[in-house]
Amino acid sequence: MITLNIISPLLQAVAIAKEVASGGFSTTFSVVGKDEVGELMQALKEMMSCLSTAYEKLRDLSRYDALTGVHNTGLFQRTIRYGMAAGAPG
Repeated sequence: MITLNIISPLLQAVAIAKEVASGGFSTTFSVVGKDEVGELMQALKEMMSCLSTAYEKLRDLSRYDALTGVHNTGLFQRTIRYGMAAGAPG
């Protein structure tokens, strides 16, 4: 019984960590207990939240100029070139 109380949450933590490593931040889970495993799960939940926020900010910075809020012209130009190349007869 004690082994299941430790192993099961650790296996869940491993699965969550693998999902985060592949870019998934949307997994939801509850934190049960205040022991070391519970603290690990809470830390994992906080880490996912921080990484998700940082990812969103980075994505926005790559799309929009931070000073003006206007679309990133480099991204715009690449998008136009890609669209033109995809639509070019050939």
